[in-house]
Amino acid sequence: MDKGKSESPAVERFIMDFFAGEVPGEVFMRQVMIAEWIVPAKLSEEGPAFLCEEHEGKRVLTMFSSDEMEEQYRIQVPTPSEFRIRTSGYQAILWLDPKVEQVWFNPGSELAFTYTGDYLWLLDEWARGLEVEAMLEDAEAGEGLLIGLREFDAFRVLVSRDDKSEYVIMAPDDQGRKIAAIYTAEDAAMWGYLEAEERQPEADLHIIKMGGSELFQRLIHLEIDGFVFNHAGPGRPRAFQKALINDILGA
Repeated sequence: MDKGKSESPAVERFIMDFFAGEVPGEVFMRQVMIAEWIVPAKLSEEGPAFLCEEHEGKRVLTMFSSDEMEEQYRIQVPTPSEFRIRTSGYQAILWLDPKVEQVWFNPGSELAFTYTGDYLWLLDEWARGLEVEAMLEDAEAGEGLLIGLREFDAFRVLVSRDDKSEYVIMAPDDQGRKIAAIYTAEDAAMWGYLEAEERQPEADLHIIKMGGSELFQRLIHLEIDGFVFNHAGPGRPRAFQKALINDILGA
């Protein structure tokens, strides 16, 4: 197939739409994290590793959404990379060398965007949230899932507030059960907020961020039947009985 006529990756359309103000930041970030990226790599003593480049005294990791994007940049800036790794955005960030100071996406193109030191935490938080989502889908995750749920520090929950207290919002349930709603990422919390706003238009709703240990310590003291992750999407909701909280806190 002629590369010049190949179809652009879907993430490039999301980037353009985001730049045009047509896509919310939360939706854009998920697409960046789940998309496949091309990352220059090298062989190290430990095996394959991403190639970190030096630019104006900063350690930089470059990532490209397509071969064309990389080829366009390398005409301007050659690289000594031995090969390339194709991986999802979130996996790339999970493997990121802690010495990296900037991450450049599609540098040298009209679809370029950059995360620098002050905002690398955002990429890291998203990556770890999607790692939790992957574990929730893994039937063999076992104790690793329990530990992951306890140690993840960026869950979101919806609460409503009045003059006296704060209440965790439950997910809708056609059997009338009390199922606490938990969200693994900002976009999931956004969809949950919009759904709850329709169900409870008079409620004073707020999204709060909580670490897993604090969250499950709170939920274990509530009169609930269980809890569910990302009930309003994206992806498939994952629900569990309340009894699992003891296993999470004890893992």
